[in-house]
Amino acid sequence: MPGSNVAFNRLWVFSDLHLMDPGTSIYQSFLKSLEEPDSESDVVVLAGDIFDIFIGNSGYFKQKHAQFFQAIEKLYLKKVKIYYIQGNHDFQLEQAFPRDSVEVVDSELILGKVYIAHGDLVDQSDHGYLLMRKLFRSWGFRRLLNFFPGKAIEKIGESIARSHDKKEKDLALAPGEVPRVRPLYRSFAEEKKRQGFDFIILGHCHDLDDLQPFYFNMGYPPVHRQFLFYSSESNSFKRRVFVGI
Repeated sequence: MPGSNVAFNRLWVFSDLHLMDPGTSIYQSFLKSLEEPDSESDVVVLAGDIFDIFIGNSGYFKQKHAQFFQAIEKLYLKKVKIYYIQGNHDFQLEQAFPRDSVEVVDSELILGKVYIAHGDLVDQSDHGYLLMRKLFRSWGFRRLLNFFPGKAIEKIGESIARSHDKKEKDLALAPGEVPRVRPLYRSFAEEKKRQGFDFIILGHCHDLDDLQPFYFNMGYPPVHRQFLFYSSESNSFKRRVFVGI
């Protein structure tokens, strides 16, 4: 399992930022947060949907997000360990990063007693999404990407994402009520706890939720403005607020 034997003193987890324009405050605050890790005992986990659309190894996306790749290069030079758990908005990324700088993970990551997943596989009853996910991660789809320019991929991806987001909104409960998926995600986290994990971190559903001290859902940072930070000194995760947004 990727990362299972990695020792660390500090850990940063980011997820569901849905970054688009590098000029936005959340994008710049995210880049600022990436300046803090500075040693080989630090780990950064990018737990999916960091970007609203980033598919494959397109030069278009690399150019658009050049500041992000520069930040990754600086972390790599400082020997910070970086993991990227692919989401449903950013996938087929195995070749997008310089060799050895980032370890790309398909769905879940285990760091000792810490379990981290994007969370899009929690709801196994959503067969339509699971089929689409399998298709988009297939070898054939990877080959198909080679025939489309990055701008076209972005437009198609945005269209699919809007359709999926509308479906989620249509199924959501009224404002102020518990999101329909919260019990499902909590049950998943509790099962992982019974399996021996001390901390379980999930994203995807945009439900800012936790069961202290072991379960955290990343929420929706464009609204909630938060990410997670762990230190071995406290042996706990804390929510941190992105500065300036």
